[in-house]
Amino acid sequence: MKVSIIIPTLNEKINLEKTLPHLEKMEDKEIIIVDGGSTDNTASVAKRYADKLLLSCQDRGIQMNTAAHNAEGDMLLFLHADSELSTDGYNKLLEASEVRGIAGGAFYLAIDSKRFLLKFISLAANLRSKLFRIAYGDQGIFVRRDIFVKIGGFNNLPLFEDADLFRRLKREGEVIFIKSILTSARRWDGEGALYTTFRNMILASFYFLGFSPQTLIRWYPNVR
Repeated sequence: MKVSIIIPTLNEKINLEKTLPHLEKMEDKEIIIVDGGSTDNTASVAKRYADKLLLSCQDRGIQMNTAAHNAEGDMLLFLHADSELSTDGYNKLLEASEVRGIAGGAFYLAIDSKRFLLKFISLAANLRSKLFRIAYGDQGIFVRRDIFVKIGGFNNLPLFEDADLFRRLKREGEVIFIKSILTSARRWDGEGALYTTFRNMILASFYFLGFSPQTLIRWYPNVR
């Protein structure tokens, strides 16, 4: 079982310098970086570690679909550039890949911060995952390649393209959650933890009530 690790990027030089050397040590994988037009040295860092460096427009869903189209792995793992996957977590993913009936899944979330509020937010996000079987991109979504093709990949949405994919994925088989992935606190630190959490909860609630991502994106700044 081979895993294609797909990372969409936009000016992620600093994060890739931390993430890619660690991912390079993983077994049975290929690393695909798909860049949306970075103006820093993202491409030069990617070339040192990635098996494939692709160029795309500045749209995360389109970037990930482009990478998936060029992937050779049996399992696709979509990672954010600021998410750190442990070797143990990756090995558990490999084990799960061999189990029949599993369509895909995600990792439980751990925010890279010692702040009590952000630890609480991580716990709340993981409780949501357990109760509603839904995941977002910062949890590292993985899906069997054949199922990804079957459900049409990511839809062209400006927001919640990850939740939309996961909702369709659940219809194709069992989804699992693995402990855990460490994700940067940069959005919470940059915008304020309380404001960011409250804003995200409101937007997610409106999304699941049927409001269009094209409308909701107005309240979600493009922080990558």
